Amino acid sequence: MKSRIIVLFAITLIAFTQSCIPSLHPLYTKEKIVYLEGLEGVWADGSVEAQAKKFQTPSGEEKEMTIAMADDDGALPEVWDFRNNGNNGYLLIHSDSKGRRAAFEVYVVKLGEDFYMDFFLTDLPREDGGAKSEITDMFDTGTNDLAAIHTIPVHTFAKLIVVEDEVKIKMFDPDFLEKLFKQRQIRIKHERLDDGGYVLTAQPEELQKFVAKYGNHKEAFIHDLIDLQKQG
Repeated sequence: MKSRIIVLFAITLIAFTQSCIPSLHPLYTKEKIVYLEGLEGVWADGSVEAQAKKFQTPSGEEKEMTIAMADDDGALPEVWDFRNNGNNGYLLIHSDSKGRRAAFEVYVVKLGEDFYMDFFLTDLPREDGGAKSEITDMFDTGTNDLAAIHTIPVHTFAKLIVVEDEVKIKMFDPDFLEKLFKQRQIRIKHERLDDGGYVLTAQPEELQKFVAKYGNHKEAFIHDLIDLQKQG
């Protein structure tokens, strides 16, 4: 089993070790999931112009899609569009700085007084993948940045801080995890990859204990946090 996991994850090691901590199992359990209505809507990294465009599907059904508009230099904002998934969670439509879109199943978990997000890559809705503005057509090439670290079915976690119309997302730092393992400070279940990275294999309850223990350690997170402003 161990050798199979190593083979499976080795091909994506570089992306994971640079940006997140992958886990085979989710952080959430049913009793720990919370739904924050204030998180619904469109968020972006700074004050940007985001427009809702209506269009018709091939079947004639009218749909609406949020499109981020480029600035005078042609740069696109990073946009996070959180929608109710009907299951106490969110469908996140993420647009990176090049306009590349991807969809994620997101659940918010409350541990103590803190909130955390669990991300899992899912299919982009047809209406979001099929209708594009001229700007999106221009930039939408290659893989979305956030999707690039989910090229295989794994969960990733982040701390979530919501203050009125501002959201801060802090991704866990894989270097911090490696430090804990090397210093033998934690014994959470995991597999080590051939190139030195890690993937957590612990069950959700064990993951929650780990996250709750280190959730207020500054060094546990990547320094460049994601700072988003509510749009509209």
